[in-house]
Amino acid sequence: MTPPANNADALRNDHDRGGLPAWSYSMRKEGVPFRLSQSIPLMVNGVLYLGYPYNTVVALEPETGKVLWEFRGNTKIRTTLG
Repeated sequence: MTPPANNADALRNDHDRGGLPAWSYSMRKEGVPFRLSQSIPLMVNGVLYLGYPYNTVVALEPETGKVLWEFRGNTKIRTTLG
């Protein structure tokens, strides 16, 4: 898939799909506690990075959502947020 040349192309491609997302990424992992997250993704040199609760960072291919790598920090600290 070739990335859109500009925002207008991106909107056109979105419209062609009927407004449906091209892909999604689930932060829920089996055996790992889950809590809602309001993470802000970061794009650097064509890679989309996303950090989320419990010390996890993932690098994604922005065109496809393919996971390039995932890192989960080893910590015993847990918080209880309501």
